[in-house]
Amino acid sequence: AARQDSFASMPTAPWPQLDMKTVEPLFNLAVIVASVVFVVNLLVTIDADVWRGWTWEEVLLRVPGDSWAAYESTLEMEPLMTKVELNTLIYALGDFIAQAVEGGGLSLNFSLTRMARNALIGFCLGFFAHYYYELGEMLLPSENRMLMPLKIGIDQTFYASLWNSLYFAALGLLKGKSPEWIATDVKSKFWPLLKVRARAR
Repeated sequence: AARQDSFASMPTAPWPQLDMKTVEPLFNLAVIVASVVFVVNLLVTIDADVWRGWTWEEVLLRVPGDSWAAYESTLEMEPLMTKVELNTLIYALGDFIAQAVEGGGLSLNFSLTRMARNALIGFCLGFFAHYYYELGEMLLPSENRMLMPLKIGIDQTFYASLWNSLYFAALGLLKGKSPEWIATDVKSKFWPLLKVRARAR
């Protein structure tokens, strides 16, 4: 009993406190490594079903062309989801680059939450873009070259302003902002963004 009491009275080492400033970069690194491995594996094995007997040089040489051919084939068979998934990826990578620029260079101290938020918005806007262009093609066919200036004008004004408004509204909503705050934010950015787009034409 005395021996048990002596063990019970021994001081125990405190559990190490997890510092998010240390954990977050490591977690971000793990996500980056996993993503790179996934993409590289996807690209390199694009011809896995037919590459028997190929050398690694032949495998790698075929990767760019066959990857593009696979993308075009998927786009033809599943146009909606292909565009949605691509838009999701673009928005996630775009936010990653934006965070790198804001932080003064590439760093592991980026916000995955912010990236996920933008990826979700990109996912939703992918559906909007797909059906907008489907409707536009139905009303203003690309084959009619006379309608092309009108189509471009609508894209650069109506579509651009609606897209920007939806993006910033969704961003405010995902941040938990109030409807009043979201409305004010959208209004404050509406004309400046439209003017920038007009000057870039």
